[in-house]
Amino acid sequence: MKTLIEKIEQLLELGGTKKDITFLTISAIALLLSITKPLQLPFNIAWVAIVLCGIPILAEAIIGLIKNSTSKPTY
Repeated sequence: MKTLIEKIEQLLELGGTKKDITFLTISAIALLLSITKPLQLPFNIAWVAIVLCGIPILAEAIIGLIKNSTSKPTY
């Protein structure tokens, strides 16, 4: 389990700041398109922003919970 968590952490760290800026730029464009609605799509384009920004946050939160729950408590 520990190696799986470490591999997921390494995957999340790939790209670093460039990845973050790219995701934020794509998310901003998706939100603007969602507000102005120039395209007729079968889904709301804002979901692109939700997925791009939300999945890394959720993944890091889950990893943090797993790491903290498997560590021994300090009293």
